[in-house]
Amino acid sequence: MENKTVFLSVVFPSIERFLDDFFKSLEAQTFKDFDVFIINDGLKGFEKYKKRFSGLNIVEIEFTETPAKVREFGIKQALDVGYGAIVFGDADDYFAKNRVEVSKALLKDFDIVVNDIELVNERDERIKKGYLSRRIKDKEVLGIQDIRDRNFMGLSNTAVRSRLLESLAINEDLIAVDWFIFSVLLKKGSKAVFTSETETYYRQHGGNTIGLDSMDERKLKTAIKAKLLHFREMAKNYFEYKRPYEQMKALEKKISNKFFLKEYMETICLLKIENPFWWEEIRYIEV
Repeated sequence: MENKTVFLSVVFPSIERFLDDFFKSLEAQTFKDFDVFIINDGLKGFEKYKKRFSGLNIVEIEFTETPAKVREFGIKQALDVGYGAIVFGDADDYFAKNRVEVSKALLKDFDIVVNDIELVNERDERIKKGYLSRRIKDKEVLGIQDIRDRNFMGLSNTAVRSRLLESLAINEDLIAVDWFIFSVLLKKGSKAVFTSETETYYRQHGGNTIGLDSMDERKLKTAIKAKLLHFREMAKNYFEYKRPYEQMKALEKKISNKFFLKEYMETICLLKIENPFWWEEIRYIEV
């Protein structure tokens, strides 16, 4: 299994309406020699998708826990089988037909491959193409400094050499699981690269934990909590994260005041970051 590839995803009831697009894009991949591991977190009747897309080698494993632990479980299942590479993809997204092929090719020289994204809405209308490549160059080598305070390495636009994920423990309450995984790998010296040769069609819809389209009060509070938990976990092993953790704790406390919350929302709206990455707009600001 050393050179075998697995495409790893999680399904749950609220994203079922997007599953046809997801599986059709996997069927259309130019590189065919990969398995599809689906961790089923409560979706009934999944058997029909295995029959409908019988050209794919779909392995379904039922498992219900917190979102963080479901993803940890999926990674461990892939490691137990012995796959050499894991290509991650969210089941409410879909993918360019060369995604697995490009990822496999770049994993020969790099530990982590991060591909571009194109924003699409629930009706599959294209919102913005080349979202990441407007700020990151093709074949740019990435380090921890690139994702220390924000993230663009998601579990729908990355691929990784599987062995790097061995012994990885993910706290059950983490929101930004992807950010934590790749921060740890980069801190340990893994080599990552960005490619614009392929892309993930990243779905913007109401069920997203946080999107890339706009900020509102709900997303703000989710983002502050996500950064707080992320910095907390990273601070357990890396001193440089202790100050950001304390700042996020202070910020979470401050936004409980509705007047501060209003001022803070107005302040971050003025930042006007072009194509913000996940969590980037959330920063400790005295207002």
